Amino acid sequence: MAVIAPPKTSLPTWAVCEAGARLHVIPFTSCQIRVAVSDLAHLLSVMSLPEKRQALIDDLLPLPDAEERFVYLLGKAKKWPPLDPALKTDDRLLPGCVSRLWLVPEYRDGRCWFHMDAEALISKGIAAVVCGFYSGETPADILAHEPDFLAEAGLTQVLSANRSNALSNLRLKIRAYAEARLASPAG
Repeated sequence: MAVIAPPKTSLPTWAVCEAGARLHVIPFTSCQIRVAVSDLAHLLSVMSLPEKRQALIDDLLPLPDAEERFVYLLGKAKKWPPLDPALKTDDRLLPGCVSRLWLVPEYRDGRCWFHMDAEALISKGIAAVVCGFYSGETPADILAHEPDFLAEAGLTQVLSANRSNALSNLRLKIRAYAEARLASPAG
């Protein structure tokens, strides 16, 4: 999310970015505003992984402390759509997580999509960042890009050992799914 100078008008403003997504200007603090993307899924699907990486770093780096990063994760969790209860099966549970986290990968049109849900909002927020990063990407691109930006942006440093373990397990599952799709004759 880009931080820009506040507008000189109190009227709602918006613009259209290159990807065609509508950007709304929303007050963030008295001296800053944040730009929210109304069609984030569309925007992320047209961004490359390096562009997604930079966008997430730009979101996280301005956050001054661990508390603000947790607020960011909570926001991601609340915005992520819940899984259909029928998909919350034991075979989709991520191992090694203190709270239950389900991962449902999907492959269509040569790209991987990752749906998930979790009982704990922080776990769901972490998973939302990772699943959002990799959703819409080819298996080869998923395998070529590690989520190292999370450490660079100061996110992994605020996670407990259990949450760091969950993050590692999530990445392993996403990686294994991408490897399986590459090895499959159908793609």
